Amino acid sequence: MGHIVCITSQKGGVGKTTTAINLSAAFALAEKDSLLIDCDPLGHATSGLGFDKTRIKKSLYDALAGQATIGEIIVGSGLRCLKLLPAKISLCRAEFELTTAKFKEYVLRDLLVGIKSEYDYIVIDCPPSLNFLTINAMIASDLLLIPLQCEFYALEGLDYQLEIIKVIKEGFIPEIRIAGILLTMHEEGEPLSSQIAKNVRVSSRFRIGLRSAWEPGKNA
Repeated sequence: MGHIVCITSQKGGVGKTTTAINLSAAFALAEKDSLLIDCDPLGHATSGLGFDKTRIKKSLYDALAGQATIGEIIVGSGLRCLKLLPAKISLCRAEFELTTAKFKEYVLRDLLVGIKSEYDYIVIDCPPSLNFLTINAMIASDLLLIPLQCEFYALEGLDYQLEIIKVIKEGFIPEIRIAGILLTMHEEGEPLSSQIAKNVRVSSRFRIGLRSAWEPGKNA
């Protein structure tokens, strides 16, 4: 059974999509069967893998809306072991059409049940907001990876992110774990950047959240 890794942060521009693309590609290059799920209506992960969103006929929205199966939507990539579940702007409609559905928080998780065993890793790229899509992505996942930009408001945003995860963990999926906090846009030698990195690494309030984190070497 594969791991589902959700790349999530409520702050935009911190490197979520770059992380999702590179992580899934790295798994594929290690000959691990991998699936990248673009859960952002802007579809940056989709275009990042070289796809023209205007030419995509079916996307994640069609699966969420019950208009197509996951298998009909998944496409191959330039890497043998990497596939993509694409997104485009129509995914915005999911916010309005599915939020009144019964068990709406579990729609994506239920869709992935049938294909999880086909992949070693499934990586989900989330939008930079706490909405229906982000909640679905988090609940569908086993592990959460939080990109953290080394800048002034980073720690404040991380506090907020960890509170959200606590609510998700207590209310929906107790077994979910934080895989780690990934420092992004770190400038070696720059005082503020270095201080942010140090605070994240040594502060006990963050390490508490990482105590049961995924250990790649042990679980790969």
